[in-house]
Amino acid sequence: MRIIVYSAIGMLLAGSFFFPQTKDLIEQNPDFAAYRIIAINIAFARMLIEGFVLRHKQRKTDQQLETLVELKSTNSDLIQDREEKIKTINELESSMTQLKQEHGSLQKQLNDETAEKKALKLANSDLTQKLNHLEIKTKNNITVQGEEAISFLSQLQQKGRFLDFIMDDVTSYSDAQVGAAARMVHQGCQTVMKECFHIEPVRDLQEGEAISIDKNEPASEYRLLGKVKDEPPYHGTLLHKGWATDKINLPKSQRFGETQKHVITPAEIEIM
Repeated sequence: MRIIVYSAIGMLLAGSFFFPQTKDLIEQNPDFAAYRIIAINIAFARMLIEGFVLRHKQRKTDQQLETLVELKSTNSDLIQDREEKIKTINELESSMTQLKQEHGSLQKQLNDETAEKKALKLANSDLTQKLNHLEIKTKNNITVQGEEAISFLSQLQQKGRFLDFIMDDVTSYSDAQVGAAARMVHQGCQTVMKECFHIEPVRDLQEGEAISIDKNEPASEYRLLGKVKDEPPYHGTLLHKGWATDKINLPKSQRFGETQKHVITPAEIEIM
């Protein structure tokens, strides 16, 4: 606005030279021309100064504008960087949440495995204890069964002289002597067998008779020979009627001393 005013003043002062009244005024007053020139110079100087000032302000304004643009660009970069950092932080928080969930799942799995391990350890300890107990029981049972078998042999020896007959070398005896000894052994051993077992035939038929076996018959009661089909019924001839028992009454076990040998029948000694 000031440039416009100063320009207008300068134009008026410069143009006043061409107006007749102004020209006459200058000729009548010579000093006025000098004043006019001074005024014009002052006006143009002022305009020049204002131009430099405005130029300086314009440059400053341009610099400020450039600075603002740079600041805006920097601010935009900072905002974008901030948004990226926020996005990264959100992703890290999401990953951390997922890791916490996985950690919780793994911790639960570890607790379950620990509990399962404890349960297996207890079960193993219980199983070991049962196995030890079963081993002791089995050993005791084997010992009892062995002692019962020895007692059974002792009865056969005592009442039928079974071991004397079996363990003796009968090749040097005649058939009559062997037959007489066998009769005595047969009677004594039969008595012991009847006392200890209730023995009866598996099939009460005469050997050589025809026999049929259907699928309901217990397989353990028969031993099939010859051309055997895959499935019953079977038809054949009875070769041996078999034997079975439904009662076992073995003699009670007896301890004959703590030795390495299991005594079936003690040696008999007549004291003189």
